[in-house]
Amino acid sequence: MKVPTWAITVGVIMILLGGCSTLSDYSQINTKENIADQQEIMEKISENGDSEEFGEIAESMMDMMKMSEYTQTWLVRFGYIGLVISLLYVLAGIFLINPKPFSIKLAYAALILSAVATIAQLVVLNMDEEANQLMSLGNSFSSGFGIFIDLILLVIVGSADKSRFTNPEEDPFHNQEY
Repeated sequence: MKVPTWAITVGVIMILLGGCSTLSDYSQINTKENIADQQEIMEKISENGDSEEFGEIAESMMDMMKMSEYTQTWLVRFGYIGLVISLLYVLAGIFLINPKPFSIKLAYAALILSAVATIAQLVVLNMDEEANQLMSLGNSFSSGFGIFIDLILLVIVGSADKSRFTNPEEDPFHNQEY
């Protein structure tokens, strides 16, 4: 069966974004270790700095990177949730490129779950009263972009001709060799 161009395009995008998200989710899972490593590096830099100003800059950078226990805990939780959704996202992309009867439903599920999880993460992390405003702004921007991409892909999948996924026997190219 000839795969529609829109399915190949959306499938490749989903595979790439899902792969990137998997790396990001893995990083979120290791939030506490990453913060400890960053603080250790910044402490060494501030200790080895030649001037007092350099030490102050390093100290202010450490203050900017501080995260409350609440944020750290929720980042790890959303990292695990996101890892599952990211892998589902990749699978949905693969099955859009290699069509099966369930491919469209899987794509819908992955896109909707991704958007809902991103919104949930945005809401939960913005509830932290101790949150660093710069980090909150960055998280909001990143989350907003992710939701926007999910919605665009949902519109494409929702509006595209899906007949080759649902009725392969009726596909005029079904039994032709290429």
